[in-house]
Amino acid sequence: MDDNGYDISDYTEIDPVFGTLADFDNLLAAAHTRGIKLIMDLVVNHTSDEHPWFIESRSGIDSAKRDWYWWRPPRAGRSAGEPGAEPTNWGSNFSGPAWTLDEASGEYYLHLFSAATRPDLGERWRDPTVLNDTVTNAADLPLDGADCLADLRPWEARVLLLG
Repeated sequence: MDDNGYDISDYTEIDPVFGTLADFDNLLAAAHTRGIKLIMDLVVNHTSDEHPWFIESRSGIDSAKRDWYWWRPPRAGRSAGEPGAEPTNWGSNFSGPAWTLDEASGEYYLHLFSAATRPDLGERWRDPTVLNDTVTNAADLPLDGADCLADLRPWEARVLLLG
């Protein structure tokens, strides 16, 4: 686990550091018996660099999941890895550059939120296939709400969270 769990490597399980899904169910039930509402963070626009989707995306330029993430070649006239070769001069929201070089492909991937361990899903996170894997599991839990960590337009938040 990196970055306190915001590097999502599995949308279907609880990180073992925090217990199991059964432990979570017990926590939720105990909170509800005490009149406590529980809200979870729902991270839908980036994953861990250890998530199977990113591993597949990173496996090659011709990967079926390559377009699930923001991959870009070096800036025109620059060589990969050279200072200033990143596709843009953007910084991540917390520190450092927003692009990391994948030496195997010579392309850069985007990670706006933090370290290179949280690659952005690009526009694919809005895809029904991706949303099914990210949101359905959370929707199956009897949560009282979700803090959706993504760049949502107001109408998308309503559709995503209210159905």
